[in-house]
Amino acid sequence: MRSMLALVFFLLAGWRAYLDWKTSAAQGEPLFMVETRTVWEGLSPSTLTSVVNWAQGLDFQYLWDPVLLNLLTAPLSPLLLVVGLFFFIIRRKPEPIDPYSPA
Repeated sequence: MRSMLALVFFLLAGWRAYLDWKTSAAQGEPLFMVETRTVWEGLSPSTLTSVVNWAQGLDFQYLWDPVLLNLLTAPLSPLLLVVGLFFFIIRRKPEPIDPYSPA
């Protein structure tokens, strides 16, 4: 399952990087990667607003400023790539086959 999640996140990262490259090339500019907040706002602005309001209303303000704010302003494709690498690293490795054990 974790290998499948890693594959899905790798594919999403590649797709988002392709879309960023295509948009930048059409405008004749160098590669510009879209922020996570911009993509999330385009997909579901109400959930973004509710998450931001929830995070800002917490007593633990260190969660909002250094963590969530940086994640929202980070480019989406490298962020998806990091999540895919995380799932790839924690995937379950197949157990070695013992050729001497009875089948």
